Amino acid sequence: TAAKAKGLAVRLEQLPGPVAIHCASGRRASLMGLASWAHQNNCDASAATDRGRESGLDISEAELSPMLVESEAQG
Repeated sequence: TAAKAKGLAVRLEQLPGPVAIHCASGRRASLMGLASWAHQNNCDASAATDRGRESGLDISEAELSPMLVESEAQG
């Protein structure tokens, strides 16, 4: 969710150095990392998708959008 991605961004900013984020397939970790980057840099899903693709990730804007824009249902 957008709230979780924003929370991760806040936590990452508090850490002193590079951080490894991982999950079983790497997909969720990639999405969370890109969403956190977007929150930290005040970017939209399009910019985060471009950054992911530049890094060799096959990520779509549709996958990132829900992690950056809180819906009314999320509050």
